[in-house]
Amino acid sequence: MLAKLIKYEILSGWKKFAVLYAAAASASLMMRLADTLDNGANDLFDIMELLFAMVWYGLVYAIVIMTVVFVVHGFYKSMLKDEGYLTHTLPVPEWQILAAKLLSGYIWYLAMAAVLLLCFFITYGDFDLFGLGYYDPDDWDDPDTILALAQVLFLPLLIMAKVFLSFGLGNLSNAHKLGISVLAFFGLSIGEQLLNYGILGALLPDITYTRYNTVMLVLDILLAAAELVIAERIFTKRLNLE
Repeated sequence: MLAKLIKYEILSGWKKFAVLYAAAASASLMMRLADTLDNGANDLFDIMELLFAMVWYGLVYAIVIMTVVFVVHGFYKSMLKDEGYLTHTLPVPEWQILAAKLLSGYIWYLAMAAVLLLCFFITYGDFDLFGLGYYDPDDWDDPDTILALAQVLFLPLLIMAKVFLSFGLGNLSNAHKLGISVLAFFGLSIGEQLLNYGILGALLPDITYTRYNTVMLVLDILLAAAELVIAERIFTKRLNLE
């Protein structure tokens, strides 16, 4: 049943994203073509390259923003608004509903990353988005690089777990649920940062970069797990739909 729930979540948004993905890839191709044809003697190609660059950057930002909005708003609408009456009457345990939304959201984040990497490759000829060299095969034997990549890959799961718990805490209120959810998210984020600083202070002065990244990755996993468990308990025992 979990697979069916994930499939439904993906099917509910793939058409919207497919249009954006295709537009971003097309703009990347046009931008690369204009740059290839530009020999410095024709202002037309400079203008074309500038226009395609503006469209390209707009689409890149649109993909990022739409992914975040789609995941967050989709969760809120289907769990706490009118759709929640249908969602919570499905013949599946609450943890499967949360797991489906978590995994489908993560799939959209991975799709976003893959599309952005592809667009950068088409436009600039490599996968190095920020000039950091993480795509260099020689770096994959470095534990610090592997740990940093693991943290980046896990970050969307941590953020979604925090969002789910924030909506769960907002759900406990009889009024201003959305506002309380937003405050809860910022409160959880501040608490997480204070915990990180506390652990960093406890590890000093003997800390190494590898040790710090390892501790932070384990902490992120434990925090996400705790937030998901608490959210599941709230939606199972204390559901309070609008």
